[in-house]
Amino acid sequence: MILIIGSEGCIGSHLMKYFSNVNALGCQTNPNNKKENSIYVNKLNPDFNSIFKKYKFDVCINASGSKGVGFSIENPELDFQLNVENTKKILEAIKMYAPQCKFVNLSSAAVYGNPKHLPIKELDDVDPISPYGKHKLLAESLITKFYQDYKVAACSLRIFSVYGPGLKKQLLWDVYNKAMDAKGDSISLYGTGLESRDYIYIDDLLSAIDLVLKNGDFNGTIYNVASGVEVEIQKITKLLVSKLNKNINIQFNGVVKEGDPLNWLSDITRLKKMGYKSEVSIEVGVKRYVEWLEKK
Repeated sequence: MILIIGSEGCIGSHLMKYFSNVNALGCQTNPNNKKENSIYVNKLNPDFNSIFKKYKFDVCINASGSKGVGFSIENPELDFQLNVENTKKILEAIKMYAPQCKFVNLSSAAVYGNPKHLPIKELDDVDPISPYGKHKLLAESLITKFYQDYKVAACSLRIFSVYGPGLKKQLLWDVYNKAMDAKGDSISLYGTGLESRDYIYIDDLLSAIDLVLKNGDFNGTIYNVASGVEVEIQKITKLLVSKLNKNINIQFNGVVKEGDPLNWLSDITRLKKMGYKSEVSIEVGVKRYVEWLEKK
């Protein structure tokens, strides 16, 4: 049985569908939108002990946390609570009531900050430049400690720039809304456009998580999860606008947003050794995302 914490979020909801045939139970924080096979916890004071007392889980995937970098800058204390304190509560519940349960924590490439070189390996230096990245790193440290001290079987997945149906935040969502609301023939974005990310489509992320569950090490191990392809912001934003059939020019204001790294490209050797291969190209992924946007 699999417990998916944060099951109402973009990644969590996809995980629920992906693992629907293996008895997945969702754990959500929105009491007004309860879904089938889900239970509710208060995100500010979650009681994970009662959940692990009642059910016998083989796997727990933590897809919960804060909304991201921007939220963490505006709400650093709340971000700490959601990303660090809540992760600790999950680990403590597993230690106490479910020693047989494997724990997969969805971390973030934000822990790297601005890397000194590309591609980024798991053993490279970490230097987060946002509260979000710092808090994700603290959560990883907790996971390592709980394995070392209590043998809680756990690993952290440093997810790079995930996108796909259901995503209602970050760059692609922002560009979509600006393009649809544009009064003229141009929209403005932060940065120069030459910044880059390593994008991973949601289906590839799900496959990677499944591979880690089947073949990964759970001794506090860290895995980069990405496509292994560097894509400039100007490329993916122009691609999105073209798929929307909008004749809009994208202008970049040259201002780097606080907490945003410049360039990312992941070394995914550890993942590849387990048989991982990115199946969805950036062109196909953006096309699928736009198809979802036009239907929602």
